[in-house]
Amino acid sequence: MFWIQITTNGRKPTEKRPTLPTPQVELNRQVGDLNIRSACSGYSLIKQVEQRVIICDLHVPAERLDINWAEVEFNSSNFMQLVGDDIASIVVVDFEKNSITAIRSIASTRAIFYKTESGCCSIASSLSFIRTISGNFQLNEKVLPEFYAYRTVTHPQTLARDVFKLGGGEFLQLDAVSTEIVKRCSQPLPTLPNDTDISVAIAAERTEAILTDSIGRMIRTNESPTVLLSGGLDS
Repeated sequence: MFWIQITTNGRKPTEKRPTLPTPQVELNRQVGDLNIRSACSGYSLIKQVEQRVIICDLHVPAERLDINWAEVEFNSSNFMQLVGDDIASIVVVDFEKNSITAIRSIASTRAIFYKTESGCCSIASSLSFIRTISGNFQLNEKVLPEFYAYRTVTHPQTLARDVFKLGGGEFLQLDAVSTEIVKRCSQPLPTLPNDTDISVAIAAERTEAILTDSIGRMIRTNESPTVLLSGGLDS
């Protein structure tokens, strides 16, 4: 879990800080007009690499990552190559380009919430974190019919007015000075494989291998996992 607030144009950052589980890592930087306050905890990573501050929400411990962040380019054409089994989401503040980039994996179930206003941009993995660092919320009454019918609100809207969330497989880029959206795009659906004539047995074997590898990366213990199934239709 993480949160980050970027202020500019002389706006002072709020003194309120969300409560994160310990141990937590904080990173505060000021470069020119940009002022950054941020923190992360759990399976998360925060660091400054040259002229960029990088925050990752991870599925695995940070020490398992083998990435040279100084050589990584964050743009809309390659963003889905950066996230996946190991990385749920990435937020990058580039001081040189005056840009803020947020990326969420298409497979991630962890949301990214953001709020932009004059001279301030707040991004976090929890809606309550956004509320703490940006102030009280106003109810977004327009989405109430959807929420009452489905008990959820489709992204980018949330129950809080002027607070939005990034969907799975989405890329968001903001101007760090004006906090205006520069680009927002989604990962297109994957193309069908060429070998569509494989047998059911081979397809099942490949699927099991992929699931086993993916779950193995996310397990946080050496103990064998146990799954309790109800025996119902969904199980």
